Amino acid sequence: MAKFELRVKYIFFFLLLAIFLTFVFHFSLTGSFFSSQDMGISYNKTCVTNVGEEIIRGNSLSGFIEDGESVRVLFGYYDCNTPNRNDLIIYSHSGREDPLIKIVRGVPGDFLGFLETDNGWNILINDKILRNSEGNLYAINKQRYKMLSLYEGVIPDGAYLILGNLVTGTLDSTQYGLVSVASIIGKAEKIIPD
Repeated sequence: MAKFELRVKYIFFFLLLAIFLTFVFHFSLTGSFFSSQDMGISYNKTCVTNVGEEIIRGNSLSGFIEDGESVRVLFGYYDCNTPNRNDLIIYSHSGREDPLIKIVRGVPGDFLGFLETDNGWNILINDKILRNSEGNLYAINKQRYKMLSLYEGVIPDGAYLILGNLVTGTLDSTQYGLVSVASIIGKAEKIIPD
């Protein structure tokens, strides 16, 4: 019986050691014991070149982030991380001095489609109608549809569908098409006031 109890203690000890080492390894990679999804923190921040706070100017994210609110920006974040659906990103749009802030709605490999309705065209990703943060359906006009429909089909590697939160479209992919990951200059995080 004593040998059995000793074996159980050894097994328990090694199990605890394995759990501890897993946490230590995870912490060494992320700087946190929690995942990025749990805490809004990246798995890899080594590529972040600067962290800044920016004030939102405009209403393209109205209902999600309002004009005058602040966001934290991790510049260079996507140099070593892949943009994910629903990431809040900072995008360098040619011809504009100030970057744009948008939401990633479509990623490489997604199928971009459209559904014509009485209110315009709904945007579909993988056969599901896109909704904004308030649950409203995106419904774009004919001009925006003509631009974005050029990209109908599978979103290619390195390209992303980025949208504001206004369902009729903003200065986003509905006006200039899919964007390249090379033009995404940082990840934004909503700052929740104390």
